[in-house]
Amino acid sequence: MKKEMKTRGFTLIELMIVIAIIGILAAIAIPNFTKARVKAKCKACVANMRTMESALEMYMMENASTTKPAITTLTGYVQGNKIPKCPTTQMEGSYTISGSDVTGYYIACSIHHTVDDPTDEGSGGANPNPPGT
Repeated sequence: MKKEMKTRGFTLIELMIVIAIIGILAAIAIPNFTKARVKAKCKACVANMRTMESALEMYMMENASTTKPAITTLTGYVQGNKIPKCPTTQMEGSYTISGSDVTGYYIACSIHHTVDDPTDEGSGGANPNPPGT
């Protein structure tokens, strides 16, 4: 008498279908995660700019100054006494103080422009249409 041997496992077609489904799901999910990461970095940069604008306002009120200060003068007004970095570039000095005593000063990022106009792509400088103009 010959015993029947039952083989257990998946066929090649079943494995290929599962791998194809996983590939399709990955093709959908990975771009969404990338977009979410870029959006989170942009929002973190906007939060940094708001913090810096609050520090600039405190500096201007305490010193009764109408001249544009250097960005490094704001270190005493931010948490940790350090100018935050733009999360996109990871380089210090990516934030600048722009504007004039007539239009008002504001913080600009070389990548995300201003708080009122955050974008993901930079133009190499501040927003050409600052707030209040």
